[in-house]
Amino acid sequence: MTADSRSLGTVADEFNRLVVRYFALFSDRSSERLAWLSQAEMAIAELYGAGLQLPLTEPSDRDAPDMPVEDQRLLMTRIIDRIGKDGFYYSFVFHPLEPNPEPVVGSLAEDLASIYHDLYGGSALLAAGGDVEDVIWAWGINFQIHWGRHALGALQALNDAQR
Repeated sequence: MTADSRSLGTVADEFNRLVVRYFALFSDRSSERLAWLSQAEMAIAELYGAGLQLPLTEPSDRDAPDMPVEDQRLLMTRIIDRIGKDGFYYSFVFHPLEPNPEPVVGSLAEDLASIYHDLYGGSALLAAGGDVEDVIWAWGINFQIHWGRHALGALQALNDAQR
């Protein structure tokens, strides 16, 4: 293992620690609702900050595993049961750099599930002994194209929900 590979391994291990912490939220039934929402907000903020620092890597041809559809359904059910309010809808400006005065509707449940789903592949690949370059690439590309936006929406909704 080269020095670069070792440092990438450290990056993957540290980011995966945050991912595992986020995943654990959805099994936690001990916290009351507001405490759980606060924990979710902190976990997402940490993931977002770490996602900004993921290095660029070159992926191989190996794809990260996808989360099974039944697990996705179960996750959404758990989230809605946990946060209530039928998934906690909120409004936001979809693309703040494009002038459009009309807000759109977002769902905290969808945000939380999308973040989980997008992180799943990299973690599953890491657990299966996949190359750290592929693992980091899976997390990073999904951050750039999808879960980063969901994280921002979730953070805004969570922040406002606790006022």
